[in-house]
Amino acid sequence: MLDGLIDSGQQHNVDLRIAAERVIAAHALRRAATAGLLPEITAQAGITAARRTTGDSASVGLGASWEPDIGGRLSAAVRAARSDASATAADAEAVRLLLIEEIARAYIDYRLQRALITLTTRTVTAQEETLRITRDRFEFGMASSLDVERAAALGDGAADLNARLEGQSLEKAAAMD
Repeated sequence: MLDGLIDSGQQHNVDLRIAAERVIAAHALRRAATAGLLPEITAQAGITAARRTTGDSASVGLGASWEPDIGGRLSAAVRAARSDASATAADAEAVRLLLIEEIARAYIDYRLQRALITLTTRTVTAQEETLRITRDRFEFGMASSLDVERAAALGDGAADLNARLEGQSLEKAAAMD
């Protein structure tokens, strides 16, 4: 169940989507910076038709340019872009891990709440039995009315606690959705 909650959370979390888009953008900027180190090649082609006796003519052009990285400006830009991409990826991973931690914490809180409810439900049942026994003992003169009142108060307290825990459990379940 926890794996399903984590998968669903990762698929639907807006912050995680934004972080992923930032990673994609940072990698695109890194590729663009790296491209500045490579030679640039251009090609052109053309055909000209003329009504001259010499006929049609065709031309082809090819060009290449390359900027040497003498001062290291381009290499520094590439290193900066790589660092930015790495930092952005680390930020995205931190967002993902925080999301997983938040989901896991909410799930654990919910499971603990359910365990407490199980215990208090058993306590309520035990307190009801104690009250029944105490009333029986009172009828036979073996317990005082104060004993009956104490048993009833303990039962009411356990029932109230159980009701509060049930409400909190519903809130925690809603928080996980």
